[in-house]
This record gives sequence, structure tokens and C-alpha cells, in this order.
Amino acid sequence: MQLLRDSPDPDHGGFSRGYQYLSLRVYADLAKTPTLDFLKYVIDECRLWRFICGIPYDIEELISLLSFYEQLAGTSVRRMNGKQWIQLMFMMNKEDMGGFEVRSTKHVKECCQFLVPCRCCSKSRATNVVKVHFEMKFDELLFANLGEFGRYQKIQFTLVCLPIMFVSMHALSWTFSAASVPHRCRLPDEDLNANYWTENDLLATVGNCTEKKRCRYQECQLRNGSTCRFGYVYDLSEIKYSAINRYFNAMGTSYEDLQRKLYEQMFGEHQLLSTRWQIVCEWSVLKAFIQSTYYIGQMGGSLLFGFLGDRIGRKKVFFISIIMLIVSGVLMAVAPYWPAFALLRAAVGFAHPGIFVIAVVIGMELVGPSKRKVASVISGVFFSFGQIFLGCLAYFIRDYRYLQLAISLPALIFMCYWWFVPESARWLVAQRKYEEADKILQRAAKINGVQLPQKWWDQIDLPEKTARNRFSQRKYNYFDLIRTPRIRLRTFACLFLWPVVSMIYYGVSMKTDFLGGDFYGTFIAGGMAEIPALLLLFVLIDRIGRKPLFAGGYFVAALCMLSNLLLPPEVHWIISVLQFLVAKAAITSCYALIYTVTPELYPTVIRNSAMGCCSMFARVGANLSCYIVMWIVEQFGTWAMIIPFGGLSLMAGLTVIFCIPETMGKPLPETVEEIEDSCIRSTNEELLTLSDISKKNSDSD
Repeated sequence: MQLLRDSPDPDHGGFSRGYQYLSLRVYADLAKTPTLDFLKYVIDECRLWRFICGIPYDIEELISLLSFYEQLAGTSVRRMNGKQWIQLMFMMNKEDMGGFEVRSTKHVKECCQFLVPCRCCSKSRATNVVKVHFEMKFDELLFANLGEFGRYQKIQFTLVCLPIMFVSMHALSWTFSAASVPHRCRLPDEDLNANYWTENDLLATVGNCTEKKRCRYQECQLRNGSTCRFGYVYDLSEIKYSAINRYFNAMGTSYEDLQRKLYEQMFGEHQLLSTRWQIVCEWSVLKAFIQSTYYIGQMGGSLLFGFLGDRIGRKKVFFISIIMLIVSGVLMAVAPYWPAFALLRAAVGFAHPGIFVIAVVIGMELVGPSKRKVASVISGVFFSFGQIFLGCLAYFIRDYRYLQLAISLPALIFMCYWWFVPESARWLVAQRKYEEADKILQRAAKINGVQLPQKWWDQIDLPEKTARNRFSQRKYNYFDLIRTPRIRLRTFACLFLWPVVSMIYYGVSMKTDFLGGDFYGTFIAGGMAEIPALLLLFVLIDRIGRKPLFAGGYFVAALCMLSNLLLPPEVHWIISVLQFLVAKAAITSCYALIYTVTPELYPTVIRNSAMGCCSMFARVGANLSCYIVMWIVEQFGTWAMIIPFGGLSLMAGLTVIFCIPETMGKPLPETVEEIEDSCIRSTNEELLTLSDISKKNSDSD
């Protein structure tokens, strides 16, 4: 018996609301019975009695009703690889469920299987050698008893999403920590505290000017062509303290100045040593490098935490990552040298997937299929909130050290999560730790005000158990992502889509003014634009499906960026800002969708590994975006960012159309075999109705 609730109306080819359905599946080997009338075979070989209100239906009476049931529930015979199977769906009320008896012979490929609610198990029986299993999948048991998104799920999901805001702030904080500060060469006779606007502008400016505010300074060399051998002077009127002009304060004297004086005493005046923070001009590539260390760390974290999440559990990985984020984030504020800062930033990036990816996986495993969109969409909203908060904090806190503390210290509150956030029950079941899972689910049932059956693990679907017992000693690894054909195709597609969406999203987030507008304003507006995009996605994702929204998001982002190249220079800046906001909203929806679709493409035994691997490859795109946005654009202009982003976005949309299956409303697969052996989704299968088979047999006679 398979419980299908809130199904479509039967007049439209589906099921009726408020009813339950009996699902009978019988397999026959056509190689042994090549001339068999399959319908007759079902009648003769599988004896079925159905009791409705105590009145038995004989098998002949039951078959006489098949045409009626076929109209109601799509009764059909499916054929694939020389084997046929029939699935009969019968509608009944709750009180109509009774006992069943099954007889079969050697020509039945597999036993008749009934998927029934556990409360009917005691009334069911089987005869002869055929076993009849009255069990449910874990999904059906979990959500039929707990509900798809009850009070417990809402509480836990909110708890695991809160740290995502801090992940968001750390991911984009370098945008403000390394904000470009106006600078010029320091003149030979100027001290460290020289004013940016100088009276002696003969060497510092491009030409003589009457007003200081109209002067344009050479940033990387003096007017006479000489290099900035004495360092730089910065305009601190807007940004008080940026990492690019960080100096080591020792008794009021910079480390660089002490070094310069020592070098001059020993060797005379000469070019300064390279151990410095002033990452401008020829050292500007360090801005991109330091940000790329975040994504390099994120890549390593994706690889390790994805593996550990499937081995030691989601909760332990989640908590380890939170501790790493807090400690590394605080130390970044006091790092004396840029290599130390870069190393700590890599550690923060390492913690990113352990928090964000695990939070999404836990959310996906908590909620039912119809509510699964919450796991990605709402987590994306929390990421957007983090971006908005970061923009507001950076606007008021212009010293990057205090900004770093402001986004790190409040995360200490998450240390209490060890007592409030339990392990994933689905992971525990996959590891056959049923007693531990039972404690969590019984607590969830109590909070949701429902009851969970005792020893429910004895009622989990047999194919799932059989597959696990067969491979009980086997440990899955990353090679399982490409070992079988269907999963391999999905993996290759995801390994292209993830880097593209990551490159574009982080690129436009770090360079929010690349199409025009104010830096702080467009950054905050970009974060705000993500929220309505995610809410619209929340409404549409289970109405029109994942696939059209996924591909459409890539196409819209590409159109907005590439069309900007066609705008004439005299177009008002507001048009460019609108293009940016639409592109940011579109690519944000793609980022949320990819966190929804990817877990739905993989079975439980390798799901976390798949998410970790995809997230690792996404860092390749994020790394490239650093050098494009923070270095190449400064050298060649914004077209060097628009063309690759727009072109790759178009290619990603086409990849979704041709390589990614629709997953809307589908249960999460538990084993690899469920995907590879899924007859009804195979491109080689042939779907035939009972009337077609009867007509074919009559024609052959």
C-alpha cells in the first residue's frame, strides 16, 4: 500500500484527494514466457484477494474492474530489457484496508510487493514461497508520521541557517577590507603622516592645477616617471584603515619606515623591501591572491567535509566548522603580515562548506519532497541577509580590523549548538544506527504532537535494506560519482554548472559597481535584490519545476550583462544599475536552485560527497572571479568581466536543458541502484497500457 496524499484529480489522469492507494507490482521474465499473454499471466500466477469492508473480491471480479481502475489510476504494463512488470493502483478509503493473500510460481521474476502503512502489517499474510513485504520507504515513514515541515523541522532548520549569515559576511568581507583607497607616491621630503593633498604637487600630479580637489595624482609613479621608491600616501578621508595600506605600528612608526631607515643606514637609499602590506600598483595582484586563498580553503573544506559528513556525520562537521570560523575570523583582525592574514582567510574559507553545505544537506533531509524547496531558498535568504548586514556594517565601520571583529565575535553564540542541533536522522538510518535515529525522531514527534511507531526501522522498504546489506562492508567514495552512467552524466553537468554559477555570483558581488553606480549602495541593493528573487523562486519552484527556472536564470543573467555592452555612454547610470540588479537576482536564483537540484540528483549514500565535490569545483570558478574582478578589470576595463561571465552563463543554461532531469516532487533516492535501475525513467523503456497488450495479443491470435 502506498500512501499518496494531496494527489491530482482522477479526471485529469491522476489520483483523488483524501484517498489511499494499493500499489501492486508483479514482475515476469519474458525470456521464459515469450508468447505469454501478460494479463492472463497475472490472473493465473498471482492470486489476489482484496477485502473491502469484509466482502472479498475474487480475482476474476477484480480483473473485470481493471478498465475502470485504469482510467482512475493509470494502471499500466511497462517493458524494459526483455522484462515486463505491471503496477496496479486501487483507490480506497482508510477504513477499507484489509488483508491480502498472494500466490506465485517460478516464472515471477520478483515477488509481488505491497507498500502498505505499518498499521496494516498485522492483517497481511503470504502463502507458499513468495514473501510479501508490507513496508515503506524511509521518506514515506518519516513524513507520513512527522509531517513534511512541522514545528520541529522549522526550529531545526532555522538554527542551522543562522550561521549562514556569518559565512556570507566572511565570504565577501575582503571586498571592504581591501577597498581601493586613493593614493599617490610619497615625496622624498614627506613623512609618514603627510597629507594626501599636498601643496608641492609638481611631482605628484599629472599637471599643475588650481584646486586640490581637481588634481589627479599619479598612483604608481611620480610625474617625472620615477617609481614610488619612498612608498605611498593615502587619502583616508573616506576609508580610515584598509588592508591594502596596513602597517605595523611600533611606537608610532611603521614597520616599513623602520625597515627603510635601517636599509638606508646600511646600504644607502634604495627600493624598499617587498615584505610590506602596501598591495597597490605592481603589488595589486595580491588583492586577488588573498581573496583567492579564501576559495582555495573552501575547495579543501568541500573535499574534506563532504567526505567526513558521510563518514562521521553532519553534526560533528557542522560544529567543527563553526569553531574554525570564529577562531580564524578573530585572528585575522590582528594578523601583522599579509601572508598570515591570507593563511587565516584560507582557514575561514575552509570552514565555509562545513557550515553552508552541511546546513543545506541537513535541511534537505529534514523536510518532505513538497517542502524541500525551503532548504535552498530560505538558506539563500539568510545568505542575502548576511550580505546586507555586511554592507551596512562596512559603511559605518571603515577600519577593517573592527569590521573583522564585528562579523566574528557574535558567532560565539553558536557554540551552544552542540546541545540543540541533533545529528541527521536520515544519515543515522543510512548507517543503520536505528536506536540513535529513534531518539531524535521520537523527540521530533513529541514536538510536532504526533506519535511514531515503535521499532519503525523494521518497516523500512526491503529493496533499500537489501542494497545496504549487500554493500554493508563497502565504503562509498568519490569514484562512485562517475562509476555508473546516469550518475556520471549528472556529475559532469554539475561540475560545469557549479563553477559557472560561483564565478558569476561572487564576481558580481565583489564588483557591484561594474555596470555603474555607487559602491556601497550597489552592494547593499544587490543583497536586497536577492530576497525578492528568492521569494519568487519559492513560489514558482514547485509550480513550474526546477529545470525551466534553473535554465532561465542563467539566460536572464547573460542577457543583462551582455546587453550592457550595447548601451551608449550617455545612457543614464540608473539603467546600468537596473541591469546589475536583475542579473544579480537571476544568478542568485540559480545559486539557490543548484543547492536544491544537486542533492535531489544523488542517493543518500553519496549525497554529501557529491555536494562536497561540486562545492569544491565551484571554488575554481570563484578563484577565477577574484583575478578577473580584482586585477584584470583594473587593467583592461569591465568588458573583461562582462564577456566571460555572459558567455559562460549562456552555456550553463544550455547544459541545464540537455543534461539535468526534472526533480520536482520526486522522493530523495537512497541507493545508487534506485537511480541506475529505475525502469520508469529509462530512455529505453516502452510504456504500454493493459488495453494495448490485450489488443496486441488478440491481433496475434
